[in-house]
Order: sequence, then C-alpha cells, then structure tokens
Amino acid sequence: MKHLMTFEKFNVGELSNFSNEDLKDIHQEFEVISDVYKLEDLANTKRTETAHKFEDLINQNKSFYYVNSARNAYIDIFYFGIDKEEFIDDMKSFIQKMNNSYGFKIINSWSYTKGFPCDMKENENGESYLEISLVFHK
Repeated sequence: MKHLMTFEKFNVGELSNFSNEDLKDIHQEFEVISDVYKLEDLANTKRTETAHKFEDLINQNKSFYYVNSARNAYIDIFYFGIDKEEFIDDMKSFIQKMNNSYGFKIINSWSYTKGFPCDMKENENGESYLEISLVFHK
C-alpha cells in the first residue's frame, strides 16, 4: 500500500522552482497593470488573513491581486472594473512578456473564458467581476 505524503513532509521551500527574485520580477512587471487598473496589492498580507481579506474586498467591489509561490508562482486577481475586455487583453500581453523575457509559462488547469484562464463571477451585491488565476512554471 502506498502512503500519501504527510503535510509535515511536504517542504514547500525545497519543492519551489521560484526564488524570491523570480517572485520579485513577476511582482514588479505586474505593478504596471496594477497601477493602471488600480488593483490593491495583498502581497504583504499574512497567509492566515488572506481568505478573509479576499472576501471582504470582494463584497466591497474592490479590485485586488495576490502574488505567491509554492512549487509554481501564481497570481490571483479579482477585477471589478468596467473595462474587462481591455483588462484581459493587457493580461494576455503580460503573460506573453513573462514567457518571452523570463521563460515563465502558464500551466493553468482552470475554467477558460474567451480562451483565457478566468471566470466571470458576482459578489453578494450582484456586482460582476473577473477572477483570474495565473499559475506560472519555469
């Protein structure tokens, strides 16, 4: 019988392909989009507070993003703006740049809308937003 790896044996640091420098590069490149679309950066939020913070911001119709890494680097984005098509186009350009400049490829297994790893959702007030989850691999 095979034994599943226990949480204690799962050392995220050793499995990680992304260094702090890689995450810094992703974060720095993404700041351009973040500034244009006024996304709140939750990168310094403690991991235990993140889920509650996400929910609070979604219910307040606030756009935000979160960059993190385990085995792969990822960006979770929640965008409430009206120019969603333009936002998706800019995100596609961002992904292309990350691939061309750094060799980071998208490996999402996510629901795709319009050929892009995103999902259209609504908060409890009926406001629609894009949830985008980009998982990078190098």
